[in-house]
Amino acid sequence: MNIGLCSWSDRKQVHSLTWPLLNKYCSLHGYRFTTCTSSFQEGVAGSWMKLKMLQQQEGLDYLVWFDDDIIITSEKAISEYISELPEDKIFGISRCSMTAGQVNRFIFNMGLMVVKCEEQSRYWLEDIWRRGIETKWRNKKLWEQDYITRLYKTSNEFKSLVHLYNYGTIQTYVRPYGLPVEYAWKPGDFSAHITGQACNNRAKHRRIQSFINANV
Repeated sequence: MNIGLCSWSDRKQVHSLTWPLLNKYCSLHGYRFTTCTSSFQEGVAGSWMKLKMLQQQEGLDYLVWFDDDIIITSEKAISEYISELPEDKIFGISRCSMTAGQVNRFIFNMGLMVVKCEEQSRYWLEDIWRRGIETKWRNKKLWEQDYITRLYKTSNEFKSLVHLYNYGTIQTYVRPYGLPVEYAWKPGDFSAHITGQACNNRAKHRRIQSFINANV
């Protein structure tokens, strides 16, 4: 099975901490690691760039997206989680934590996304990009996640192609507030998504560095 990981970022203070760890993980398991720091289209929020990165599938069976603020905290091969993807699914996404705000707004978190490399996934990724960046969400908070959540709720065809991993399986949150202890990252979890706060790059850098110093 040929597997690749990919990430996009315009936050050097953030990805300078997380990407070396992702690269080390990929070297350990023989995965391809692809990164990009240039926008695919001006005036479109960075979170949308995953839809273009995930189309770079040549030579791969599966490609996995990582937000720039996610750290893998286990040596477990991601192929073990990919094997849980049912044969008829082409996308694997983590459910959100079941806190009230998450349940009311979202079903899943797009920070880590598994994609089966085939024509059908490339079609959906490009279609979501093309349609999504013409909407009000092209440059708003939680941009693409709002749009894809709506698509999941309204399109049975798209929904039928998505496998939802239980929260905590491939992604667990690290937040400074508002997260019950039962939903917080703990040693042994596959990855830590250091999210849930509006802060500048310097503050984000400090939080990620503190987490790495304490746990990695």
